[in-house]
Amino acid sequence: MDRSIPHDKRWPLLKDIIINLFIGRDLKIADVAKHMKEAYGFDAQLAHYRYRFKSWNVHKRTTALEKDKIIQRHIKRGRAGASTSDIALVKGGIEKPFSEKAKAQLRRYANEKSKMGAASLPAIVPGFILKWDFPYHALLSTGSGPFDHTSPSASTPPFLTVNSPPAAAPSPGRPVNAPSPTALALRKIGSLDHVGMFLQGRSMELLKSLSPVEQKAASVWFHDLFLFSFMSAKYFGKGPTRWDAGLIAARSLGSQFAGASPSPRPAHALTGTPKSATSFDDPKPPTMLCRWSIHYKPEVDERHIEWGPDPVAAADSHAQDLDDESTWRPWTGESQYLPDVIQEGITSESFTQATTSLPVSSPIVSEALSKSPAQLEVEAIALGIICGNLESCRGLLEDQEEEKRKLLVEIHPFHLAATNLRGTKGCCGIMRDLTMMLQDDLSVGMLYRNGNGHTILDSLMVTILRSHTSARPALVCSSFDRPERFPGEGIDICGRFDLDSPCTRQLFASGQIAVPMSWKHVFCHTSAQAICHTIIAIFSRPWSPKINTPSGIFIRTCSCCHKLLVPTPLHTLVVVAYLLATQGSPGETLFGAIAVLSCMLALGTDPLEESDLSHQLILSGCAARSTTEQCEHAPATPLRLAHALHRSSTGPWAPESRLGWDIFVKVLAEGEKARGPTSSPMSTCSHIDFDTGEYWAHNHFCGSPQLGQLWAAVQAELVTYRRLDEDQPWLSPHFDLQLLQTDSTAALDASGLPLIAKGMLKECTPCGWVVSRWLRVSEAKAFLIPSAQDICSYYFMNMDSWKRTDFCEPWNPNTFCIEREKGSESSNSEQSSHDEDMSDEGGQNEEMVDGDDAAPHDGQDENMMDVDALPPSDGQESNGYHFGHQGGGGDVMCTTWPVHEATSPVAVGGAVPGPIRSGLT
Repeated sequence: MDRSIPHDKRWPLLKDIIINLFIGRDLKIADVAKHMKEAYGFDAQLAHYRYRFKSWNVHKRTTALEKDKIIQRHIKRGRAGASTSDIALVKGGIEKPFSEKAKAQLRRYANEKSKMGAASLPAIVPGFILKWDFPYHALLSTGSGPFDHTSPSASTPPFLTVNSPPAAAPSPGRPVNAPSPTALALRKIGSLDHVGMFLQGRSMELLKSLSPVEQKAASVWFHDLFLFSFMSAKYFGKGPTRWDAGLIAARSLGSQFAGASPSPRPAHALTGTPKSATSFDDPKPPTMLCRWSIHYKPEVDERHIEWGPDPVAAADSHAQDLDDESTWRPWTGESQYLPDVIQEGITSESFTQATTSLPVSSPIVSEALSKSPAQLEVEAIALGIICGNLESCRGLLEDQEEEKRKLLVEIHPFHLAATNLRGTKGCCGIMRDLTMMLQDDLSVGMLYRNGNGHTILDSLMVTILRSHTSARPALVCSSFDRPERFPGEGIDICGRFDLDSPCTRQLFASGQIAVPMSWKHVFCHTSAQAICHTIIAIFSRPWSPKINTPSGIFIRTCSCCHKLLVPTPLHTLVVVAYLLATQGSPGETLFGAIAVLSCMLALGTDPLEESDLSHQLILSGCAARSTTEQCEHAPATPLRLAHALHRSSTGPWAPESRLGWDIFVKVLAEGEKARGPTSSPMSTCSHIDFDTGEYWAHNHFCGSPQLGQLWAAVQAELVTYRRLDEDQPWLSPHFDLQLLQTDSTAALDASGLPLIAKGMLKECTPCGWVVSRWLRVSEAKAFLIPSAQDICSYYFMNMDSWKRTDFCEPWNPNTFCIEREKGSESSNSEQSSHDEDMSDEGGQNEEMVDGDDAAPHDGQDENMMDVDALPPSDGQESNGYHFGHQGGGGDVMCTTWPVHEATSPVAVGGAVPGPIRSGLT
């Protein structure tokens, strides 16, 4: 080299040679300096070489940052045989294969990082299993876009290259695609990252971090885990004690897909998996006939029955038919613990038959869960709520330690119950039990809104829309977790299908993301009963929220003045009723909407409350913007909103929907009239919680005998009639909507309904609640949720189709007390004198206040449905008193219950002067 060139100018000229010696030939710095001096006459001190290498960013060692990049790049590779031998490092522009020494260093680094990562996994977020209720093919059809995984090469750092050699031939010592020890160490690091995202509920982020092959494997495994956990909770306490992949497939996909013999078949013989995805292209639709729940208290409490082994059943392997839940026997032996069942399933992976290598390590998941028992217990509680079997986690709810209480807030248990409501699994029982078991900072009043701002009542409205209309989620709210489907999709409120039903699993496996409209039917009695009873459960406690709390759905923003347009609960119900009429199923009568309206009015919802709203924006969806330069909203009561919505309708309405809408509007008008300043004086009530003695400071209204009559008739209709065949009407002849619409201009008059006019009901309060027992002349206990025997003066229900019936326990009739306010109704002289007589008998009066000791009316049996009314078991003679039976013409033959006879005040402790009528007072 020309010695006339200054020393500092020589470094750039000799850079490539120096780097090649240092990196390419792997010489030490001293050897590089010696070679450069001898070969090129370039003499420089070692410190100068170190300085230049640093300024050129050339080094032999692999830094921690580079090791992390290598690990990230490697775990993104989807090829099963991906190896660290395919990796080459680029140093100073020179590509060198990954040496064994470098692999060993990387392996040690990965193992150390794995130990640290396993000890510091992120906190588990409740709901981490619930997020995987969607199978793989349905996820592909969503607009969520979790499968936009970019090519690994697009994110390859500049110091790294990855070769993709052809598949290697097998060798005697090593099978094809067998991972090396270094590759296994790197995969463990990746698995830890994926486990962390799984436990935190970051499902979409997890899928986006995986290759296409891994995405499918993970989706299948996680959905199998969800289904296993769901079925373990749903059937907890009876039938199979452990659900493996074969049993799950046999129960939830049917023998057609389960490689099993035709039914009936023993549970232990059912194994197999679906044949192929093409088998699900045309899922069989469910029946259009509902199931239902009957509130009924047997004379023997089934919870106290001690079940023992049945030697006949034990000897008969076919005794428990997996397709017939009625043949399943309760578990015997030691009690099970649902969190343990879930954790054991994750550890063993017995719930899945997936063979693809999983990007998540199940042992690591299991180990993390064992360190977080409270989180797993709360997950089990959430599963028990969504599957409708609170018995699977009742003990977990009763044990409310501080950590668990904080986690319970995060799952929003009341919203879960409303979203996953089942009218055939205990009706309102889940919500009723939750409102009693969760109090203080976990009470229904404190947790009335969820993270999306939705109230529990909003969740019930969404459940109605999901189950009975074709309305899309974007019309309701933009904050759903998945904007393309409603929460609770795949669950039918009237019991025709569930998440583990063959038709539902086949539907979603075919790529569908929501239940088609052809599977839905009108807002039926089973659904209306569950909704109404659940609303009562929410708002009938002293610690209940205020029912007039503003809604969190159908909220719009004015694009002109930017004002937030927030509806009240009744405004929301008006929109739901309108969507039922215009986007509901054929034959929609709107009886369900009328029932819910009557219930909400009885609980004190204010029909006079105004809110700034725009019906155009409501019907245009959440993303709607005004097309004019002026504000389109105005103050509106629910009644005015109903008129505006109806005027905006363009298409023709079915006659039954038009009739139902007219009556719905008439009920709203009656509510306004009863609340208005010109309303006539009439009887009002104070509602008292009998157990606590606290008045309901809100959530009750008694001001219209017409609304009271309608609410009483609605309650009777809900507990006495169902459509038994598809050619039968949705309403019984006892609740003929035409009789409420004799004159379109006349006010509401429910007295013409046969339930009222023919004396088919027992005595009710002026606000429509069924009297359980009179305590004083002006005070009575009433049923919050009456059964048929509580409200009917004789037997006329048609719901004795036992294969479609589930029995659930009734509410305690002693929890609700009605006290008429003095002076609210003009009293006749007879009642006034009776009040004086009662005041003179103070001691006797105090005895009558003790409700448990107060005697019922003569001839009245508190538990009027005798167990003899149930179908006789095999070998048992019938006593002639059946719950109801079919006559020759197919009509229901009525069997009379004990009826209130004319009773003197003395006979009932001076409770009511004159005869007691089987109607409304």
